[in-house]
Amino acid sequence: MRSSTSSITLTASSTSTGCPRWISCAASRTSSKRKRRPPSAKSAPRVVFLGTPLFATYSLRALARLAARGVIDIAAVITRADKPGSRGRASPRPVADVARELGLPVHSDLPAARGAAPDLLVWAAYGRKIPPDLLAVRYGGVNVHASLLPRWRGPAPIQAAILAGDEETGVTLMQADAGIDTGPLLASRRTAISPYDDAMSLEIRLGELGADLLEEALPKYLAGELSAVPQDESRATWSHRLTTAESVLDFTKPARANWRLVRAAVPRPVARTFWRGEPLLVWHARVSDKAEPREPGRLWLCGDEVCVDTAERLFIPQMVQPAGKRKMSAPDWARGARLEDRAHLPS
Repeated sequence: MRSSTSSITLTASSTSTGCPRWISCAASRTSSKRKRRPPSAKSAPRVVFLGTPLFATYSLRALARLAARGVIDIAAVITRADKPGSRGRASPRPVADVARELGLPVHSDLPAARGAAPDLLVWAAYGRKIPPDLLAVRYGGVNVHASLLPRWRGPAPIQAAILAGDEETGVTLMQADAGIDTGPLLASRRTAISPYDDAMSLEIRLGELGADLLEEALPKYLAGELSAVPQDESRATWSHRLTTAESVLDFTKPARANWRLVRAAVPRPVARTFWRGEPLLVWHARVSDKAEPREPGRLWLCGDEVCVDTAERLFIPQMVQPAGKRKMSAPDWARGARLEDRAHLPS
């Protein structure tokens, strides 16, 4: 089932304040206004992009398309340092890979952003707070955030939306300020969260939405044609990254809560329980009413499926991964595990 999407762009204005810097201009409601002249190809603003994960790569490609049209000039890309990989080899960050593919200079330190002499900073899921002095440039900074702000500020808005059972989410283009995801809103787009979505599929869709929004709205921002709207602090909520400890399934809770945890924890840290003292990762699952649960954690075969009783309804793992082994279907795992009559999770 495909999720429907819709676009919401915040109130646009054809004028901007006459103050020298964009952040100061946005903050001033009383100063005189004049329309900012759109940048020409010869004076295209120098942009530094900051981002790290897959979500951010879509925004970087959107900037590359704008640069090809002469709207901006990408001066540098800043990403987190490569993370340790298997067998001691470094594993490049997704943004670093795309930047190299596009032939853009890549750096892993913020001083390089200063050295690029930007007119504008754009970032998406960079993972670090941007120092105020970097934002004190001609056009300030804009952030592509993977939620409908002010809901789910912070580093893990996609996980948080799934865990909370939200029916929709989206992306927001936000003007930078000194806080974390607290700046005024420029534009947004929304999408429904499908029961088939997990954090990975939703990251891809939101990345594409964010790229489309950035490509459409950034030229208007540079021309002074967007009005920044303050966030409603009374509606603000915060997200945090799931830890391994928080990803342990609890069958004393309803099956639906465990099902949401499974979806939120893909591709990391992956939801889990324990079988005979060893971790059993659960990659996919569903909820069922095919029988009444008796005892939370009771593990049994119900037809051609593996069922786990919870406080409410049945939890049915579909794809699991025993410790040290490959992913497999839950029925295949159960056959190898030789379930006893009184099997239980965790065990």
